[in-house]
Amino acid sequence: MKHWGGTPPVSWGKSTMSKLRNYTIAAALVAISIPHASHAIECGEPYTVVRGDSLSAIAARAYASASQYQILYSANADTIGPNPAFITVGMQLEIPCLQTRASTAPTDTVLRENDPQPEPTGERPILFVTATGWTPYTNEDQAQGGMLIEVVNAAMARLPEQQAYRIDFINDWGAHHEPLLSSTMYDFSIAWIQPDCSNADLQGNALFRCEKLAYSEPLFQEVANFYVNASAGVPASHSELVGKRLCRIDGWGEAVNLSLAGISMDMVEVSEPEPTPQACFEKVAAGEYDFLSFPVSTAGPVLAELGLEAEVVANDNLTVVTAIGAVTWHEHPRRDELLAMLNEGVKALKESGEWFQIVKRHLQEHRAQQSG
Repeated sequence: MKHWGGTPPVSWGKSTMSKLRNYTIAAALVAISIPHASHAIECGEPYTVVRGDSLSAIAARAYASASQYQILYSANADTIGPNPAFITVGMQLEIPCLQTRASTAPTDTVLRENDPQPEPTGERPILFVTATGWTPYTNEDQAQGGMLIEVVNAAMARLPEQQAYRIDFINDWGAHHEPLLSSTMYDFSIAWIQPDCSNADLQGNALFRCEKLAYSEPLFQEVANFYVNASAGVPASHSELVGKRLCRIDGWGEAVNLSLAGISMDMVEVSEPEPTPQACFEKVAAGEYDFLSFPVSTAGPVLAELGLEAEVVANDNLTVVTAIGAVTWHEHPRRDELLAMLNEGVKALKESGEWFQIVKRHLQEHRAQQSG
């Protein structure tokens, strides 16, 4: 789904959504499950874009590698336009054969994964990317797309000079940093937990976030905790998590929450990430992992959904408070300008009292849904 900004709508109704469904978001490495994804695409023949397609998904079927999406963009730039993040249903794409292309095209015509993308003709809108499913913060099915999306919309509306902008839902958090931000296809991603970047012992994902991302002023502050199997004993201190098996969630911020608790990722046992929070809660309950890190406000609904409230628990004294902000790439050529703009809008929103009203309403609705 795509939200065109500038003067944000009051709400995103189903009619608005249906009008935009035929516009396919094509993020570079977005993994989208589509019925025909297992069928190979022959090179050398035109391909017609259908609903659910992305350049990366087409590249995976044509070349057995999603990262080859840049070859498709290079071959079809005139058709796609200046932003390779979007293709439309019915668009005819050339699928070049790699051997033929290598012998006939100059090597500098093929965009590499981290190359800057072509700038559009004229001034393009400021592009925000987010993903759905993080209730109550970002969710396509919620009013305004979730709390943080409404905060950004309202902040942009508070600017003294209105800016053209757009918010897109691309449901692969892992692709937001690289390549969507690193290539400047997008200017901001909403939203990410900020590590304690003053900690000299940061490693892995937390260190990456400090070195590669620049954060806006907090859009919200989240309380997270560490959930364990009740029968195994609830930790009395963060130090009791050292050496334990952490269940990671794909695209989540476990490293950041651990760093705020004074623990680095090399102090716990980690494995390949699980696809969903539900999978982690179930595997902690089954004893396959010792603990997971998760926001307090959203743990309740997940545990209730799974019927695991008594089996997976946390010590409320071990919560960590995290700042959640929009992020831009640290080396974005307009980084300082963009951050100053968004921060100005957020500051004005908070000073007016509207920020509090937005947050209060979303949290109340969320709690009502939990209790209902």
